Amino acid sequence: MRSAGLVWLAAAVLHAAAESGSIPAAPGPESELPMLSLRDWISAPERPPAFLLADMPQVLVLAQPDLGRQGESFGRMVAFLEKSGLPRNRVPAQSEMTQWLQRTGQRIETLTYGNNLEASRLARFFNLARWQVEPLAVAESDLLQQLLRWRVLSPSPLGYVPGTGATMVITFPIPSELATCESCRVEEEDSLAVLDHEYQHARYVLD
Repeated sequence: MRSAGLVWLAAAVLHAAAESGSIPAAPGPESELPMLSLRDWISAPERPPAFLLADMPQVLVLAQPDLGRQGESFGRMVAFLEKSGLPRNRVPAQSEMTQWLQRTGQRIETLTYGNNLEASRLARFFNLARWQVEPLAVAESDLLQQLLRWRVLSPSPLGYVPGTGATMVITFPIPSELATCESCRVEEEDSLAVLDHEYQHARYVLD
């Protein structure tokens, strides 16, 4: 009976969220993504910021312009999903994130050097934020639109669900530096090392 009650409660929460008028945004036209091996991407005269892996086409790679942008896009998500000292049943507010960073002596720019995230985990973050009416940061909102456009996530009447595109997203920073963060400098060899690290994680998870 308890299990049935929990299922009913979850359904009621989902129904209330759907009735609240906060309907997921419909995706725009699907963009064509290049399909490249890591070797092809590294040797390309102009490296595309987003591509599918030729040997693992279910993996979308997002090259971040610097660690600052990566932190703005993924920092709160990674903290919520993986870090201790924050709630697991709701997305922390921006003020909570700021306090947590200060308490732990960390910076949002260096909280995550690279990521590999399944579509289901991405959906969980954005669904909880939506049901809580927790505002997304600009970079988080931009990321959501990318995921919808490339069909990593799809909107449904009750929230976001894994789509028909890639089932995993990996991210890493390209060579860059931030004037406000000396420790955020990323050299070419560091960038490629993070990319290879996340690539190996993806192979392990998907194998």
